[in-house]
Amino acid sequence: MIMDILFLLIFVHIPVLYIVLSIFLRVSFLKIDIINFLIVSIFILSYLGVFPLYFQLDEYRVELGVTNKFLLIQVLLLSFVSSVFLIAGYLLASLCFFKNSSSDLDILNTKSGIYNGISIIKPMFILFFIIVLLLYYLHIVPSIALIELLKGASTTEINLSRSNMTNAFSGYGYFRLVLHNMSIFLSIYSFLLFLINKKITTLFIFIVSFIVTSFSLLITTEKAPFAWFMISIFMAYCFISYNQRFPIGKTLIFSMVIVIVLAVSYIVFMDVSNLFSGIWSVFSRAFSGSIQPAYHYLELFPDKIDFLLGKSFPNPRNIFPFEHFYLTQEVMKIVNPQDYENGIIGTMPTVFWGELYVNFSYIGVLFFSFILGAYICLIRSIVNKIACPVTQLTLLIMLTMHFKDLSVTSFSNYLIDVNLIFLFIVAIFLSKRKVISN
Repeated sequence: MIMDILFLLIFVHIPVLYIVLSIFLRVSFLKIDIINFLIVSIFILSYLGVFPLYFQLDEYRVELGVTNKFLLIQVLLLSFVSSVFLIAGYLLASLCFFKNSSSDLDILNTKSGIYNGISIIKPMFILFFIIVLLLYYLHIVPSIALIELLKGASTTEINLSRSNMTNAFSGYGYFRLVLHNMSIFLSIYSFLLFLINKKITTLFIFIVSFIVTSFSLLITTEKAPFAWFMISIFMAYCFISYNQRFPIGKTLIFSMVIVIVLAVSYIVFMDVSNLFSGIWSVFSRAFSGSIQPAYHYLELFPDKIDFLLGKSFPNPRNIFPFEHFYLTQEVMKIVNPQDYENGIIGTMPTVFWGELYVNFSYIGVLFFSFILGAYICLIRSIVNKIACPVTQLTLLIMLTMHFKDLSVTSFSNYLIDVNLIFLFIVAIFLSKRKVISN
């Protein structure tokens, strides 16, 4: 009873602390920017869901063993404390080194800019390359999960097909790097251009790239990537139409639409019986999907597995004197051994602080969260140096979505950040344009 009261006090007061912090630092979490959206994502995906888990309202997670209330309180506190240190690192770096990192983009100039004789050769070349790469990928994968679904395959068969297309497919990382990043970048870029110049050619590129991107994200029957893609398109719309802010009313309406779309996808892809069950599955996945792995990380380390001391971090060509520990896969094997026995290679990623904890305990969470905040500030300041406003805006949205994954994935994914480098390469490729203001 005392622990329950303590939990409620912590759960209720942390949002108040977020609000006080935003007022004191003059930060608006409705402003579209990398650090703001990351903090909001951590709050939604790694904080709110602790409540139903603590009071065992999510039967599915209870059946999987998420029942230790003390561990759930730790998840709650670590999500909040890591957010505070992220903000502290970002603000200190902004004040001391990168004073242009939080400046607003010149949306007015972007709207009024006249793109004289703008060439569609580069966007068309990228679009053609994406289509060819997608067709080649579909040709070499052993099976296509979406096709298996349409054939009426069982859930296990679909999961196996998805595994063969992703985690178990050699070279999938390279296909995902180019196919997903480039197609989403082109979709956002062409959508922003259309909002500005209203040209038919730009609209055509956007429609085709949108269809290709949607298909490439859905062929594995994964639901979250498509939802985040739609959110990035909505983000681009808000950036131009609402001066880099999320309008509360339209954002709520859009969120409800996304939830319904995801609920329907659960009915189609996961054999969920009705819309209500689908909506509940969406909320369970969104609010608890990242928390459950964090719970297991705290449960397993160090009681059953010693702290890794950096062994889950990248070790390219074994240049460091340790054997790489595949954290997300190894935890999945322990928590859900049945899938592994059936040949399904699953993963159990969680919010970024989870990996920091299993490597360096609580002190690692604090130290690296601060460093990560400063690093994001550095990246944000580099974005401001991109000359073309539309390319700069597209890159900012892409990086906002890229870093928001820290709320659901490992810290080490950002140590050798090939995705980040690739996004900058695409931005530089598209930024060679003349912009003349009226």
